[in-house]
Amino acid sequence: MAGEEKINAEKKNLKELEQKLKFQGKLAWDRMSEEERQETLLFAEGYKKFLDQAKTEREAVEEIKRIAQQAGFLDGYGKLKGNKLFFINKEKTIALAVIKRGFTHNCFSYRFAAPGLEAKSPL
Repeated sequence: MAGEEKINAEKKNLKELEQKLKFQGKLAWDRMSEEERQETLLFAEGYKKFLDQAKTEREAVEEIKRIAQQAGFLDGYGKLKGNKLFFINKEKTIALAVIKRGFTHNCFSYRFAAPGLEAKSPL
């Protein structure tokens, strides 16, 4: 009897330890405030509009170019003046760069694989 009780107690301790150590994953959505949820939904709507406009690599580059120009980015080829530049390669990829004091501060390049978008930062 005492042996069984000891085994049952050890099993109970193991179950309790497992519950403490086991990853209790929660969805990010569940941890967001209402304001963060609204921002997320707004971002998602903008992204859906982007995907509607950019169904191919070339359309995506054109759409990003349009958005970048609205944000003050200039065509970097031949100018290299200004601190916000974009560079287009073969109408299939685009790189955006923010230059500060002669050094690249932020640089992002985009490669498209329909239907998604892959962003990479070399920094």
